[in-house]
Amino acid sequence: MRKILFLLTFFSCISIFSQKKTPANNDYFFYENKGQIVDQDGKENPNVKYLFLSNGLNVQLKQNGFS
Repeated sequence: MRKILFLLTFFSCISIFSQKKTPANNDYFFYENKGQIVDQDGKENPNVKYLFLSNGLNVQLKQNGFS
């Protein structure tokens, strides 16, 4: 039950932040991965679909989950 509640909260936040169309000074949004995200070896990481960056929180959205 906690996992479901966490996921609902997480995806609610995603929908709120992803509705922003243009970046402003302190706005947060998801970047679509168009080849700019690389792994620790410097190679493209196509597993990452979107990247959310903020102060102290970075989230990578993948096809089958997030990290």
